[in-house]
Amino acid sequence: MVISEQKKTGTATITYTAKNGVIIKYKIKVTAGKFYPLDQAYFTMNSIGGLEPHILISNNSNKKIKYVYLTVSFYNAVGDKVTNDIGRNKSVQLKITGPIKPWKFKWYSWDPVFYNYSAYKMKIEKVRIDYFKGEDKVIQVNKKYKLK
Repeated sequence: MVISEQKKTGTATITYTAKNGVIIKYKIKVTAGKFYPLDQAYFTMNSIGGLEPHILISNNSNKKIKYVYLTVSFYNAVGDKVTNDIGRNKSVQLKITGPIKPWKFKWYSWDPVFYNYSAYKMKIEKVRIDYFKGEDKVIQVNKKYKLK
């Protein structure tokens, strides 16, 4: 899913001309949307319980991204947050180094960042985006993705 950043709410007219010359017009309502940088994600587990996130980041803005920081946690099949077998932490911070140009997207993958055999879902809790011009944006995501 890609949600584009809209600055205004209003209406737009879409015009379509069929091959036979018939013109069809649609009037749609456009609403202000939130900037949402995550299109897709999943994680894999290696033979020793190492969890490897794979995340598609979209820059749906006119600004060049410098860094993306993601707070990620993992859950078992009954919905309980699991603990990393190495370090005993319950979440991990992932970092993406840009640049990510405006209106571009790219898959990012990590070697194991967490170890737990019972992990069933990965939850991206929060994303912080740092732009080149010193601006940053924090987005509460709270979206879960399944083991692949």
